[in-house]
Amino acid sequence: MGRMKWYGSVQNRIHGQATSKTPVVGMGVTELLWSDRHAYEVIEVTDEKHIKIRALKHTRTDNCGISEHQEYKYESDPEGTVKHLVFRNGRWRDRVEKERVVRDAAGEVVKDANGHCKFETVLTQKLGCNEWYIGKAEEYRDPSF
Repeated sequence: MGRMKWYGSVQNRIHGQATSKTPVVGMGVTELLWSDRHAYEVIEVTDEKHIKIRALKHTRTDNCGISEHQEYKYESDPEGTVKHLVFRNGRWRDRVEKERVVRDAAGEVVKDANGHCKFETVLTQKLGCNEWYIGKAEEYRDPSF
């Protein structure tokens, strides 16, 4: 049997293996990256396997400078980035978005007042590889990068 590969911070790997709570609107969500974490909130629950989340506005409240000790204040942000999560194979995954050129009914490219092509963001069926923890919103920036 081969060795298990470890990557990123131990804390993020532990959160990634923890059992997430059943999502409800307003509940915190944490995106677990290599060693950073980003805070979101649940804004819509379609069913037990599909939710919509939005990035929280976060303000650092400690006075520790560049350090591992970080405290944040979180607020709802109507302009925050929205993501769609799907529960698949025992974990939450984000649906990948892509941009495409906007076309009118005749198939012509739509342009703005400056003559630039307009783009729209659409969801694909592909799933991202980041891990998500439902139940707590937490922001953390690794100071070593």
